[in-house]
Amino acid sequence: MDETFFSRRHTVAASRAAPFFTQSIADHIQYKVDRSSGFAIADVIKWNIPWDVSASPNLNLPPRCIDDFLFSMQQILSSDASELIRSQAQAFDESVGIHGLADKFIGLRPAREAMLDVIDGIAHWAEEAAAQAVPFHPEQADPSATATGQQRTNQPSNGQSHPPVEGQSTIALGSRTEQPSTDTEPYSVIQLKLEGSTILEAWNGNPTTRAMEQLANSHERGADPSHFSFRALPVYHGTDAFRGASTPDMEAAVRHGLLYGSVTENQVAPRRLCLPVLWTGFSPLRCFLWAAFKGEVLQPVPSATIGNKLKMPWKCGEHEHVGVLVFRFQPALPSAPGEASYIIPPGREQEWTNLSRLAEGVTPDALWRLFAPIHHNVEPTWPETLHCREYGAQMSMLSPYIKQFWRTVWFDAGITTLRASHQATYSISFTQTIQDAPPADKDPKTKKHRTST
Repeated sequence: MDETFFSRRHTVAASRAAPFFTQSIADHIQYKVDRSSGFAIADVIKWNIPWDVSASPNLNLPPRCIDDFLFSMQQILSSDASELIRSQAQAFDESVGIHGLADKFIGLRPAREAMLDVIDGIAHWAEEAAAQAVPFHPEQADPSATATGQQRTNQPSNGQSHPPVEGQSTIALGSRTEQPSTDTEPYSVIQLKLEGSTILEAWNGNPTTRAMEQLANSHERGADPSHFSFRALPVYHGTDAFRGASTPDMEAAVRHGLLYGSVTENQVAPRRLCLPVLWTGFSPLRCFLWAAFKGEVLQPVPSATIGNKLKMPWKCGEHEHVGVLVFRFQPALPSAPGEASYIIPPGREQEWTNLSRLAEGVTPDALWRLFAPIHHNVEPTWPETLHCREYGAQMSMLSPYIKQFWRTVWFDAGITTLRASHQATYSISFTQTIQDAPPADKDPKTKKHRTST
């Protein structure tokens, strides 16, 4: 394609992204884009965060709450962007029906991970806006690429993968409905549209999601994933990373669960290039809430332009879906034959997290040895499946609504095994309804509703 075309798109994308950042970072972004159009906007932003800011030890710590996270971002994000995130966090809590949940979710990872999610969200929105402002025309195609049948495509900058959830209305590319089906049509995505005063109410009120959660809770009380009662349970992965999936690879991921591990720091696995992992949970509601949190709170884009992630449509190829994705898999548990697994002993989750923050190893073997005080070198290297229970304040907050807190970290051949067990992909939307106001015909003295005779 014409390089001038890409230069114009990058210039527009940079101008769209600039207002979300402090003036010094915005200036650096524009300076870099003016001199090189060969890099994704997300990468340009990351490279131009001042070193003293990006290397701050505060970014390696989990924020205590949303305000704590925004305080650590004050040299990176503009005040308008920070206020957007703050208001979106409040709206998220109201939509879920649990006050303070956003504060607990933001504390599950180091601030650096949330910062990267925010940057990727801004960059993806800026690139979409630039594509609309500077549309592609056939005459801009590279003749040599056309001759060989190749075409340059844009892909999201984060490169991360995430999973799907169940639905009730029929969606394009195949027809799968809420009722159980033996249909093996590989192109369908199940669309589920939830409505209610809160997500919790809507989830429990929908027969499909209610049945999914009941199945997740059907394991024997006190059992862990090595127990036979877990073998019938599916696992789930929730994400909003495939919004705007426009390439064949991304469409394949959405429809067939062809997900990849990502290098992110969390409560179990340290951030290392040698350790890309993929998370799943046994509770579909928990996976959906996490995907909604990342999409609704950590994407500070103007709501008047983009809209609510849980109710705005998005494209996958030529087909339209609504909401965030939840993928369902049915892997062998606790691990596939020939693959290693380990279960973090209940009660030692915080100790494991503390060790993960001190990780300095450069190979899966060296990293695994750092956790020897807990696992006593049961396995020689990082296992393909690592099971753990959620813990901490977020577990206490969710426990009235979620009973299944076991999760799994998949690595290496474990990810391949998980992908092969893909059962379904769901796109789940949520529309918040307003509760009916009390009837106006009320006796002010008795405060009881009067009935007509």
